[in-house]
Amino acid sequence: MTDKDVKANVRTKLATQWSRFAEDTTLHGCKQVQNNKKPKCFRFLWATLLVMMIATFVTAMVMLWVQYSSHPFRTVWKLSRESSLILPEISVCLRGEYDTGKGRSWDAAEDYMKFRWINDWSNSSNEFLHLPYSEAESRFAIAGKEVVMGLYSYDLTAFKKLPTEDWLTRYPMPGRSCWSLLKRNFDSNGVEHQFRLEMLKSIMIVLNPMTSRLEKGHTAVGIEVFFHQAGTTHWFQNGVSLVPGAYADVRFKHERTKFLPLPYESAGSGGCVDTEDPTFINPLKFHNTYSFDLCVQELLIDRLHDQCGCLFQPFASTLKVKECTVLKFHVCFLTVQSQVLSDALKPDSNLCIESCENLNYVTTLSYSALDSESIKPYLSSPNGTNISVMLEADLKNFIFIQIQPLSLDVNTVEHVPEMTLLDIFAQIGGCMGLFLGASLMTWMEIFDVAMQMVWVYLSTVVRRLRGET
Repeated sequence: MTDKDVKANVRTKLATQWSRFAEDTTLHGCKQVQNNKKPKCFRFLWATLLVMMIATFVTAMVMLWVQYSSHPFRTVWKLSRESSLILPEISVCLRGEYDTGKGRSWDAAEDYMKFRWINDWSNSSNEFLHLPYSEAESRFAIAGKEVVMGLYSYDLTAFKKLPTEDWLTRYPMPGRSCWSLLKRNFDSNGVEHQFRLEMLKSIMIVLNPMTSRLEKGHTAVGIEVFFHQAGTTHWFQNGVSLVPGAYADVRFKHERTKFLPLPYESAGSGGCVDTEDPTFINPLKFHNTYSFDLCVQELLIDRLHDQCGCLFQPFASTLKVKECTVLKFHVCFLTVQSQVLSDALKPDSNLCIESCENLNYVTTLSYSALDSESIKPYLSSPNGTNISVMLEADLKNFIFIQIQPLSLDVNTVEHVPEMTLLDIFAQIGGCMGLFLGASLMTWMEIFDVAMQMVWVYLSTVVRRLRGET
């Protein structure tokens, strides 16, 4: 058999395979193209239409791939009702760092309070400035129990005194005295149970902003109160400012936001950290949980160590480095803190990344003058603080805060992928049905006939080679 005969035989077999495929396939138009009983003009029109539909299908698939590779997402809003809400962490900040009344025999502390906003203390002989910051706090800092005079749980029928010392934690911040109010209970298995508020239950706080001590170093009247998620700081929160002699009714509700991590850019080009991912490893050294605020704090610790050569407690003891003095803490800390916040908050910064899931608090405030008589039952009750501790402070200088849920409805704004694997298959199948009248099973038919045609060709070539050898 000559080469010409072999090639003709192969073409005949391939044409036979194509004819069988065209007769049986669900791909519309193929049967019409190979039907020799039809006029050539009709076969040409069917062939043109088939090519156009195939080109349209390919174009649609390219557009689908471009859309998928851009990782689109959509926003879903959900409303759920809870039986109770977790009480947010409450940070209370007083504008005043030290109580010089505690060191009446040492004028150096009072001099510092008068001139603490002067930046150049390099030649100062003030002995107070060279104290380790923790020692200065232990000797001169305003005590939390002097500011938080009472903490109560109220359920419309009675109020219960809460042990302030179990709730109160001091937060070091130059120029201000800040405390966090948060009750954290752990069971025998180490599971944390946070304090929750039902709709008819509230927390009441009696605060003394130390107005009577203005002449001893305080420069501003009042207190700032911040509501934020446990495990975060109040740096990036908007505080509620309260002045003495006020009654504040603060209502809060939860709002959750859930973003998608990269490659989805639902949280911006920098993405977010999915702390719920089983593969997530907490990169922070000093905190068991991850948040943007805590990441910035650790960045601040590293910068303080590098630029100031010292740290504040408890990190100084943990890393076994020198503790900052009052001077270093005040001047160097503020400078480094400003730099860190500026760097971390830049739009293109990747120093710290937000968590993909955040719990925010929306607060409303009703504000009125405080009737000093209404506060006496809380201060003079058997379960409360004795009224004699107020010393020089007048009841009108107090602030009374009642905190309760605004609503038990929780709003959740969540970003979800716009295209899933099921959506892609559905669009592929839809385009095949629309443009080609086919289904996903047609791909199997095309694969089958392609394999048969390859087999026919290869078997012919092998037999030919064997004949030549």
